[in-house]
Amino acid sequence: MMSMILSVTFGAVEYGFAFYVKHSIQGAAYVGARSAITTGSTNAIVNTAVAASMTSAGFTSSQYTVTTNPSTIAGVASGTYITVTVACTWSNVGISPLPSSLGGLPANKQLSCNVVMAHE
Repeated sequence: MMSMILSVTFGAVEYGFAFYVKHSIQGAAYVGARSAITTGSTNAIVNTAVAASMTSAGFTSSQYTVTTNPSTIAGVASGTYITVTVACTWSNVGISPLPSSLGGLPANKQLSCNVVMAHE
């Protein structure tokens, strides 16, 4: 009985934190995309916006990656769609109190979010 209660508790902690990570990268991708579509924006501005969002959520720059499509956003034409992707691997950001054999998230689980907006 106690092992079942511990498994449910550990699972709730692990999956709850996974939802927090997903929400954090979703917000960071949105902030990055919003900064990417403004006139005069550069990849450095996008990376700074994403870093500020992720830092406030408690993550360091070594724990996630930021990519844009097109790869260089400086000078893109108005109306061009810009995609900002923030991604991380569970082993870099997660906590794993529950082994994957018992339903926990695998260490190689990729969490990512894309936000697409049109350049102004």
